[in-house]
Amino acid sequence: VPEGNYAQGNRESARWAMEALAETLRCSPEEAAQKVMDAAAATVLPIIREILREYGLKRPVLLGLGGGAAVLVPWLARKLRVPYRLVPHAEVIAAVGNARLPVRMEVERRVEELPELPRWIAHLKEEAERAGAASHRLRVWVSSLPQRRGMRVQVGEKEAAPISPEGEAPGTPIWERDGLRLYHLPPRRRLWMRRNGKRPLALMTAEGQTVFRTQRGSWVTGTREALLSRLLPRLPKIRRLALFQQNRVLVWDSPTEQVLRDLLNLLDPEEPLGALWEE
Repeated sequence: VPEGNYAQGNRESARWAMEALAETLRCSPEEAAQKVMDAAAATVLPIIREILREYGLKRPVLLGLGGGAAVLVPWLARKLRVPYRLVPHAEVIAAVGNARLPVRMEVERRVEELPELPRWIAHLKEEAERAGAASHRLRVWVSSLPQRRGMRVQVGEKEAAPISPEGEAPGTPIWERDGLRLYHLPPRRRLWMRRNGKRPLALMTAEGQTVFRTQRGSWVTGTREALLSRLLPRLPKIRRLALFQQNRVLVWDSPTEQVLRDLLNLLDPEEPLGALWEE
């Protein structure tokens, strides 16, 4: 932790905590602290490496934001052998950002509770409206949390501005409906694209928020039955899937047939819907 940073905390208290953990792990307090940091880094490193690979970043600089930045980011940078910078006032950026965000309600549940999602979505909508959100501006997001065998459900107002670096629309959409737009992205390797038949794609909201982005994408729109007939044979190969309709976006990693059917049950069978996936 950089000298003078707020995250240094009370060194003596930290040592007491690590001494108690070290007894259980049968190692020194310093080794216990390193094991804690390694465990924390292990949940983030695969995501960072995937981003570096997908965007072809050769010499990145890690930027530290949020309350734990001064602790975790230097450790991650050491593991990746890259430089890092801590953004000024990193410890309060998240709090300031949350204060400015539109109303958003969120809950995390176990994967086994997927059939209960309609009840949770209805509850979160009620909470959002009670907090002042306009019902016609609410959007539902569902995403899997594979590392925790869980899922995150969010109900909130549509963003008034982009919240991701890819917020700028990349041209004319190839599909647009109910505030969602699908774009072709410029391919990095045209020859690979012609052989493979898949395209770089991005699903974005009308407000400019990137929902799903892939370099190896396929997509289809139509009825529930049409999507099932197209997706079921491909399920074993699908790494990520996004189902979208009106004000609902459902994103899942490596979905099973039962998960696919449960997700489709969250959508209106009478309205057209779409699917975007990566293999």
